[in-house]
Amino acid sequence: MTRHSATGHAAPMHARRGVALVVVLWTVALLATVTAVASNAARTSAAITANMRAQITARAMAESGIVAASAWIDDSLRALAGDAARRDAFLSRLEPVVTGARPLLQDTLTGGVFAVTVVDVSARLDVNNAGADGLTRLFATVTSPPTARAMAERIDALVRGDQSAIEDAARRSR
Repeated sequence: MTRHSATGHAAPMHARRGVALVVVLWTVALLATVTAVASNAARTSAAITANMRAQITARAMAESGIVAASAWIDDSLRALAGDAARRDAFLSRLEPVVTGARPLLQDTLTGGVFAVTVVDVSARLDVNNAGADGLTRLFATVTSPPTARAMAERIDALVRGDQSAIEDAARRSR
């Protein structure tokens, strides 16, 4: 059997079968690509789910640690309310915890471990309200005392909005 082409010549049947093979190969390649994309999407979705689960577990562990430590400290202080010496001793035992020597409380729950450390926030410097003396002590840890003082005075003057003090501090630092 022959087929006539546009030029009027007869085309053999086996030439059509070659086109069918190319179409089948392109279809297989297209299906492989679609399968790879779907597989990648499934893996990405699984990774996102695992990360979300880990984030939720971490938050629950952190909140559990805070609640457990707060309850333990509150119960201990309530029990020691009538005995000032024992209460002071209890608070003194917290001091190594505050300085970071060891965690206050550590425990394991399903899916994670938590450790609670106490931080003394009163030891922090509020730079907005520290004044020139507090800022000088802070800056003196990284620069010379005269430079630290000049920087502190300029910042303090800026915070207070005192233009003449800003200019005086700038002149002294030159």
